[in-house]
Amino acid sequence: MNPEEVLYRLLREQYPDEPPLYVGDTVYYLLLEYPRNPRFVVDTKIVEVQFVVNHPKYAEEKSSLWFNIDPRLPQGHELVGPKLPIEKDELGWPKWESVSSEIVHDVDVKLGNWFVWIDLPIGHALSPWTEVTPVLSDALHYATPFKGRRRHAKSALNKFINGGMRFIASTQRKTVAQVGFPKYRRWPERRIYWRRK
Repeated sequence: MNPEEVLYRLLREQYPDEPPLYVGDTVYYLLLEYPRNPRFVVDTKIVEVQFVVNHPKYAEEKSSLWFNIDPRLPQGHELVGPKLPIEKDELGWPKWESVSSEIVHDVDVKLGNWFVWIDLPIGHALSPWTEVTPVLSDALHYATPFKGRRRHAKSALNKFINGGMRFIASTQRKTVAQVGFPKYRRWPERRIYWRRK
């Protein structure tokens, strides 16, 4: 059993009522529109899955390992953890290093949590079945009913994508062009849904 299969087995044991999600799956995301209440739901693709893994070796330092499943990585996945003993960089953050993925086969390994990244410029991972869901009706349930035209939905999606790229670039003290974002799907390649008033 490879490391991914081990972690998905732990996931199914820990969350038996929530089917697991995989890279490439379609999920639905409620666009956040400040200061408005969210009105639109868009289809997205999962581009990365992250598992937070707890192991006794790191318990004393109160740290966890992160197992990233990402087709863009050379082996398709990577396990990273803090350097032991803990070393910190000039900003006070722990230094990280690659860890052999064989460690997930240890009987003492526990799954802490799991997250997904989607093909939108959000800047952080999302909680499956809470912030993204594979069930459209679940996402629409939280959308504010809207009476308007498709152009309003297209405009909201464009503002979300452009604003997200600018925000992420600003946190890196770069311009949008310097970050090298992928070409994000917009309407009509990306479907937009809303509830009618």
